Parts: sequence; structure tokens; C-alpha cells
Amino acid sequence: MSSRGLSERDRRLRDLPPLLIAGLAVLGILSLLPSTLNLPTTAPSQTLEFSPVTPEDDEVPPPGGNFSSLGLGGSASLTGAPADPPPSLEAGVPGGQAKNPRTKRCVGNPPRQSEDPLSPPCVGFYDGDNGGSTYQGVDREEVRVLFYVNCCITYVGGTRGREATPSDTYVDLAKPASDDDHAFVRGLRLYQRHFNERYQTYGRFVHFYVYFKRSENGAEARRAEAIENYERIKPFAVLTYVSDNAEAYLDVMQRRGVLAFGGNSGDTGVFVGRSADYYRKAPGLNWGYLASLEQYASMYTSLICSKVVPHPTSFSGNGDNGQPRKLGLLWSDDDNFPFLRTMKDRVRRDVEACGGKFAAEASFPVGGFATGSSDNVEAGSRAMAEFATAGVTTVIWPGGMEVNMSNQAGAANYRPEWVVLGDGLHDTNEHGQLMDQSVWQHAWVVTPKTLVGRDEDEPCFQAAREADPSADRRDITSFACTFYNDARQLFTGIQVAGPTLNPGSMDRGFHAIPRKESSSVQVPACFYDEGDYTCVKDVQAEWWDATGTGQGCWRSARGARRFLAGGWPTGDLGAFKATSDPCNAA
Repeated sequence: MSSRGLSERDRRLRDLPPLLIAGLAVLGILSLLPSTLNLPTTAPSQTLEFSPVTPEDDEVPPPGGNFSSLGLGGSASLTGAPADPPPSLEAGVPGGQAKNPRTKRCVGNPPRQSEDPLSPPCVGFYDGDNGGSTYQGVDREEVRVLFYVNCCITYVGGTRGREATPSDTYVDLAKPASDDDHAFVRGLRLYQRHFNERYQTYGRFVHFYVYFKRSENGAEARRAEAIENYERIKPFAVLTYVSDNAEAYLDVMQRRGVLAFGGNSGDTGVFVGRSADYYRKAPGLNWGYLASLEQYASMYTSLICSKVVPHPTSFSGNGDNGQPRKLGLLWSDDDNFPFLRTMKDRVRRDVEACGGKFAAEASFPVGGFATGSSDNVEAGSRAMAEFATAGVTTVIWPGGMEVNMSNQAGAANYRPEWVVLGDGLHDTNEHGQLMDQSVWQHAWVVTPKTLVGRDEDEPCFQAAREADPSADRRDITSFACTFYNDARQLFTGIQVAGPTLNPGSMDRGFHAIPRKESSSVQVPACFYDEGDYTCVKDVQAEWWDATGTGQGCWRSARGARRFLAGGWPTGDLGAFKATSDPCNAA
């Protein structure tokens, strides 16, 4: 499931039928964490209600990962107050149940905080001294968190039809709801309730505030907002959903010690990762759910290097299967998405390092929308002609959605192999259905998305409905789910930090998660290597079935099995698919 509130601005940019594209969401369906963790700290006098069970090395872990104990791991990037020792279990109590009554409704075996398998192991009871004001934005009673959201965009797809985001507006989600609350605010109210009720926050209420930015754009406007937001809220953490000069805003916040989560999406939905240097410039303050750009590039190019470069053409529509592959590199040169150029440079470097050679390269000027831009039509026609003349059998396309590339290829009767990097648009069925189907049936995509089925089975939907069983499906899927993965990462960090909440304790807690492959097609591998501050570390490969579901769908190869960078099995990519591969509803 992906969250796709569609803005009126996005509609005007397309000469195509209405699409379901997120105003703020990208890759929002990723979830779940297969990791063995250490127990969160509590006061030494307290006891856990359950004793997590660690499987033997040769035992298949349960879906969602074999969670054991979760606590403060070793990371010297920040300093913090010494961690409390982990609590001991009450000896002799059947089933590991402690003498203290639960104050949290944990589930599962091993028990975890919520039904979401990514949630941390159960800390069902806490009644100690949380240390009071352990960091700015934290006191004995609450943790203040700010959601920084775009303004001035009209969204459709929810229960109220057209809803415009306000500008320069604060909303305190601890106060009663208002009739004019935007769908984003309504969704965040659901998650404020869900995560506070289900996760262990050590006696503190995690208090949500929302700020809709001003209509003015530019770095100076973002810096001014950051100064004002800090003075007014003094948040412990900020979660950002603004694409315009967001780093200028975050620079101000981080110089004041505010932690940053979110930011994995612009308001177009196009995203292939922030650089590792971005996270390292404020170590322990910047946290991302999706992989860094470099990590994501490695996942993509490791597939190309193992399953494309060493093998002859195998899934082309040009009658050249069995011939040596010739690679063409296609990218977007859009100034609005400079990270797409950075990704292209990284992909070229890695593919050439493993012996791949590009027979031709081409770019197009507008990337990020399925537009009918005349510039893109011309660029697509020129690019496909150059590729065909150079004998390119296989197009390597590292992000930047544009339907004219496939349309112009079809018009030229040119149907090469396509190996595409998912960017939040490329890896959706809605966008695949816009492509020239005679061309796109020769396409593969590499994506961090997990296999998704019904809305009701997705953690973001379940959490919202638990908070309010009457919450409308459209509001949840189109708006609330935008924030779920980032909010879950934040609350996980708060729990693993223990009562003494500060950047150092959270850093050590996250880095306690060991490196471990996923054990489930619905669960990405999530861990934090040394010097690394992002979660998801694996991807899957999907191939386009032009007849799937009647309209076309991405089918998850090998039943949606997930792979770390460098972990792809040997053999050609064309032989990697099977007719039994499921359509992904992501």
C-alpha cells in the first residue's frame, strides 16, 4: 500500500489521466524489521513482563525477525548519560512473566510492542524515574516532536474532496480536533494515539505538533522558519516533509541539537536517497528510514553486475536475444532533482568497475512526473534513436520517471531490455500502466518496496484503525500512511534509548541492531552499520507483466525474495522470473 494524496498542481503538470501519486509519500509501504536486538533499558528495579526467546542459529526466525533483547549498542559518535542496566526477569515465574502488571498491550511470540513485526520487543511495564529533563524537548511528562509539512497544495482523494494545506500554521495535536483539520493532521492524530498507547515511552507522552510552512520558497525562508519553530516549540525531533530547501531548514535545527527523521520524500514522490555524507555531517541527529543514496546504488548495481553484465541479451523485444549485451545509460537532468544526477554518476562508476561498458548515454530535462512535456518528447525521440543506432540492447535507468521514453521507443519500433531503479514512481503499477506496454513488457525494476496485499494487512492501516475504528480508508491510505514509517522509526528510537532519552542513548540503541538478512518477503532487512544512520538495507527485483491484473502490474521475482547488496544469486536476470510470481499491490 502506498499513500497517494494527489495535488491539483500535479494534475496540471500532466497531460494524462489522473494518477494516484503521493503529495508527500514515497516508498511508504516498506515495513518490518528482521533483526535480533537487545533489551531496552528501564530502571534497575523494574522487571519485564516477557522473556524474548532467541531462536538457534539454524532455526528459521518467525515472520518479522527473531527479536531477542533490545538495548543500547556501542556507538561512540555521541555522548550521553550512562545507560541503566537492563532489567532482569522475575525468576521462577511461568512463561517469563514478571510480577509487575502490564501497562502496554504487547503481542506475538516473542512478544513485541504492537502487531507490526517491526515494532521492538515488549517492555510491558515501566514505573521508574525517567530522569526528567534528559535533553531539550524532553521533560518528565513529555517529548515534543514537530512535523514540518508543505503548504499551499490542494489534495484530492480523501473523504472531504479537495483539501488545501494551509500556510504558516501551527497545530497542537494534544488539543481537541478542529473541523478544519487537514487530512494530514487527522492522520497524525491517529498515530499520536497509537504509538503512545502501544510503545514504551517511559512515562512520557510524545506530543505532536504540525507546522505548515510559509508560501515563500528559498533557503532564507526555510532558515527563518526553523528559527521560529525552534523558539516556539523547542522540539526534541523534527520530521520533515518539505522539498524546497529542506536542508537549509535542517541545518538550523541541527545546529541547535534537534534530531531529524523523515525527509525521504519530496512533494512529487521522487526519491532515491540522501547521501551518506548528509547523515554523517550530524551523526546521531540525522536518521533515515530508506537507505542512503550510496547504499541504494549498490543494491541496484550489484544486480546489474551479477545478473546483466556477464550474460547475453535475454528479454529484449528486438530479436537480439542471445547476442552480447550493449548498455545504454538514461537519466533525468532536472535541476529540481539533483540527486538523480548523483545517482547516475554512482551507477556509471559501479557498473564500469565490474566490467560493464556503456555504448551510449542520454538524458531528458523533466524528471519526476509522468508528463507530456514537449521537451521530453524531443529528448525521448533523440535518446531512443541514439540508443538504437548504437545497438543498445539494455537500458540502465537509475530513476526519474517519464513515460515519453517508452512511448518514443515504441514509436521507433525499438524494444530493448530495461533495468530501472525504483524512485517511488517508477516502481508503482499506476505509472507502469502509463508506459507503452509493448515496450514496458521488457522491463525490470529494483525496488525497496515489500510485497503488499490488502490495505487491512498493512501496519500503517492497522495502526490507524486501532486508534479510530471509524477512520476512513481513503484518509488512511492517501494521507496518514505518509507518516507511518518515519513515526515508527522515531518511537522505536525512543523505546530503545531507555528512560534517559538523548541523542547518545538513541544512537546506541539503534546501533545495537545486528546486521541480519530478511527472513520474510514482507519484511526488509533493517540495521545500522557503523557510521550509518539509515534503516532499510535490501531490495527486491520485479518484472512488468502487461496483462497482470488486467491493466499491468509489477510481479515480484522469486516470490518477492529480498536481497542485500552483493547478495544476488548467479544467473541471468531474464531467467529470474516465473509465471507464479505475485503482482505487487504497492
